Amino acid sequence: MKISDNCYVAVFDKIVIALDIRRTKYFLYDGKFSALISSIFIDGESQENDQLIDQLVFDEVISLSGRTGKNSNVSDFRGIRFCRFDAGRWSSRNLSCSPGEKLSVQALIRLAASAFLLRLSGANCIRRLRPIAMPCTTGIAQAISSRTADRYHKAALWCPLKITCIQMSLAIARDLRKHGCPAQIVIGVRPHPFVAHAWVEVGGHIYGDEQDLNSCYAVIYKSPI
Repeated sequence: MKISDNCYVAVFDKIVIALDIRRTKYFLYDGKFSALISSIFIDGESQENDQLIDQLVFDEVISLSGRTGKNSNVSDFRGIRFCRFDAGRWSSRNLSCSPGEKLSVQALIRLAASAFLLRLSGANCIRRLRPIAMPCTTGIAQAISSRTADRYHKAALWCPLKITCIQMSLAIARDLRKHGCPAQIVIGVRPHPFVAHAWVEVGGHIYGDEQDLNSCYAVIYKSPI
């Protein structure tokens, strides 16, 4: 028994959040599932509860094939308290860009292309980002990252499609990686109330978004470098 290859799981004290990245679907489970999953996949203990296991198998969160034990797709957030959530601040974060930033038609086209790509293939496409042939230096990466984020924030205001954090992150990450920046897409979740958010990191630094995201969200997925 193992966590399905397409699933990533965050375990909290009284809730479990599972992300099926292939289907772009979240599953929320109560404390009974939290105890079961943490016991099997984090603590490495044996626990039998056929009813709960059957539900997880039905949801395709776990697979009965494979070796039972600790799993890298499971993150343990038990006992961790996250910073207060301010919905108003998060909802307006992408409306900011540098004063005088001009609209980039190229950024607008790439942003729309990312939105269509996500609609066609789901979030699974973030696991297939462009390989980096020649990484750039840290200083150049920071400069490129800052300018890139501003261009896409400006383009989002003019895009006819609805742009959410995942479309924005995909467009920025693809552009940065094209220029040699080891950008990663990060997906974080909050259990109470349930909220999911995506952002971009380069070398562990957050670009184009609030800097305290890691204290407000539990990271459930980070794309490969």
